[in-house]
Amino acid sequence: MKTPRRRLLRSAVAAGLAVQQGPAIRTGAISANNGGVALSAEEQVSRGLPTVSSSDPFRLVGARSRPLESLVEVPLSLCGGAYCITYTIDNQPFRAVVDTGSPFLLVEGARPDGTCGQAANAQRWGCYKGAARGTGLPDTDELFGGEDVGVQWRQGAFALRNASSGGGLAIDDAIFGRINSYEGKGGGGAVFLGFAKRRLPRIRPTLLEQTGVAALRFDFPGRRMQLSPVPLIGWREDALRLIDLRPRGTPIANYACRVERLVVNGCLVPLDRPCVAVIDTGTTGLSVSEDLYDSGILPVP
Repeated sequence: MKTPRRRLLRSAVAAGLAVQQGPAIRTGAISANNGGVALSAEEQVSRGLPTVSSSDPFRLVGARSRPLESLVEVPLSLCGGAYCITYTIDNQPFRAVVDTGSPFLLVEGARPDGTCGQAANAQRWGCYKGAARGTGLPDTDELFGGEDVGVQWRQGAFALRNASSGGGLAIDDAIFGRINSYEGKGGGGAVFLGFAKRRLPRIRPTLLEQTGVAALRFDFPGRRMQLSPVPLIGWREDALRLIDLRPRGTPIANYACRVERLVVNGCLVPLDRPCVAVIDTGTTGLSVSEDLYDSGILPVP
């Protein structure tokens, strides 16, 4: 899919998990509206870690999101090795992989002659037809592990319907990416609906920052996803603490946590540097960074 992987390791993790070892990782607070428990400023100072302001300097101003007054539940469907949801933009239907490892609302776009560049993709994922409203944002090339895409940034009415009743999540002027070129790199050629919320200023607006969504919950056996306007994890509940990797240069705040121990094929890996794991629903199995794989410390053939 989109995350580069040299070799898959045995793992009992249901959702995708990317593991990376690196130099000293700066740890910052992630607000509870990311659905996790954050390190307080006092805890960071006590551990000798730099603090990150609790205010959000990356908030988008201008998108008109209808208030999310109650929890929204949407069905998940299996699509290959991933889970997908359906939604509309300007009343046109789309399908995408639910992806906590990317930030954007992207759709395949039609060419001037009305055809889509990837016919198979258009049938499976949908194809936006029409020029759509402009945003004033320059086009970009977005690079993923399994594909590189050229993107035009447009505005449209986004809607994600509630499974059990009317209503749902709606944005009248959602900023979305219209894919106008595609270069595969061995991935599945899927379209991803990104649920990573926070970003660096140089990155285009994310889907969730245009909404009132404060937390996400996934029920993969029950094939349900919930989007909540309030945090779903209490401060005293048993949960993984999330860390913000943007101070180290990552473009978005992935749902990342520290790795205390790494066991591969029954052997404890001797980690000599900080190691982090990223929970990524848009990939399958367990993947590791090239640096960690090439280090020679993993007990793999």
